[in-house]
Amino acid sequence: MFATSSLLVLVFSSFGISAEAAPPSQVDESYTFEQFLDDFHKSYENQEKYDLRRSVFNENLQTILDHNAINAIDIKKGGYLIGIGPMMDLRADEVPKGYDKAKPSLMASTARKLAQTTRKLLFKVEPLSDLPKSINWRTRGVTTPVKTQGGCGSCWAFASTAVLESHVALQTGILYSLSEQELVSCAEK
Repeated sequence: MFATSSLLVLVFSSFGISAEAAPPSQVDESYTFEQFLDDFHKSYENQEKYDLRRSVFNENLQTILDHNAINAIDIKKGGYLIGIGPMMDLRADEVPKGYDKAKPSLMASTARKLAQTTRKLLFKVEPLSDLPKSINWRTRGVTTPVKTQGGCGSCWAFASTAVLESHVALQTGILYSLSEQELVSCAEK
């Protein structure tokens, strides 16, 4: 078994495959490896790889079924369901983790300084006791469904659009799904 955070990456990531993840409500014991291969246009070069990937898929499917069985009851309390994604045939250690973003850049240090200055100007401090115990933004209609980033290292674009989508939804009551590709295409490499 693998950690839930790895499972989410595993389930909702892809290598640019256009097929969407199966909605969690459609995941049950009847979903087969053959259906997975068809849904995500996958094939393997030999029987050995096919057998390995089928075994990994079955383990991951059981993990999802177990998770969904427990969390289906708690959806109103903030629980969530997991669906099938194009990386269901990979173990957690095989899922790409992205690029090395640990190296600081001039742009990153400038952004940090700007954020610190802005934070001082815009935010007032309130006691934690005045805040609600929890907020489920999904039920308030200010978050879009999970999107598939793939392995392109564009997490910054997904994070940026998610923030903008939610901010606009909070301010206007209209939830837009913005294009990460627009940001990625306009960014210098």
